[in-house]
Amino acid sequence: MKLALSLVSGALLASSVVGVSTSAHSMPLQVQKWREIQPNKVRFIPQIETTDKVFFITIDDGWTKDPAVAKWVRQTRTPITVFLTAVANPEDTSDFFRTVSRYGSVQNHTRTHKYLTSSSTDVNDEVCRIQSTYAKRYGERPWMLRPPYGNGGWPTAPRSERDRISSAVGPCGIKYVVNWSALVSNEGEFASQNGTDRIQAGDIVLLHFVPGLRDQLAALVERGRWSGLKPANLADYLRRPAPQQKSVTSHHGR
Repeated sequence: MKLALSLVSGALLASSVVGVSTSAHSMPLQVQKWREIQPNKVRFIPQIETTDKVFFITIDDGWTKDPAVAKWVRQTRTPITVFLTAVANPEDTSDFFRTVSRYGSVQNHTRTHKYLTSSSTDVNDEVCRIQSTYAKRYGERPWMLRPPYGNGGWPTAPRSERDRISSAVGPCGIKYVVNWSALVSNEGEFASQNGTDRIQAGDIVLLHFVPGLRDQLAALVERGRWSGLKPANLADYLRRPAPQQKSVTSHHGR
C-alpha cells in the first residue's frame, strides 16, 4: 500500500522517543517506577535512540508472500520485525511469516487495516481481537503495534488520538506503537527523515510485502552497509514485557 511521503517529517524525531540498547544490565529505577504506576501505558516511537551502529527493518501487511523473501532471510539471517494485518495472513500462510520473522518477531498491524483515528473504528476490535491468535500462531503475544497509515501513531499526534489508542490497546498487551523514520516505497525508492540518502543509527525503516521485496531488502542492507550500519532486532532495543509461555506449536526458531 502506497504511503504518502509527507507522513515522514523531521518533526517526528522528537526528544520523547525512548529506546535502550541490550547493553544495559538492569532496568533503571525510574523505568521500574513508571511501569508500576502505569502498567498499561503505551509508548509512541518512530525511531530508536542508540549509538550502536544498527538500524531496524520492518515489513507491513502481508499480501504478497514471495518465497524468494523467505529464502533470502534463511541465507542472510537478517532480523526483521513483521507487522501483520490479519486479513492478509490466514493460518495456512503462517510458515512463511515465521520464516521471515525468524530472527525478529511478529507484531500487530490490526485486523482489517482501518484508520485507528476514525470515530467509527473500534480500536479494541481491530487490535486486541487478534492478539491471542497471533500468540498461538507465532509463539509470542504481540507487544508492538503499527497503526495503519501511521495515523495516530506519531509522538506529535494530538493527545486525544494517542490516549484513545493507548487506552484501547494497552490492556491487551501492546507496549509500543511503532511508526518509522525512513521508508522504501513499493517501487523501491528510499526516503528518510534526515534529508539524505543515508540510513542513520536507530532508524526504523518501513517496507511492505509487495512484489520485488527481496531485491528491496538486499538493496536496503547494502545501503545500511554504505552508512556503516547493520540490521538489528527491534525487540532487543525495547523493554520487553515479562517473559511469556511459548506455544508448543511455535516454529519461530528463537
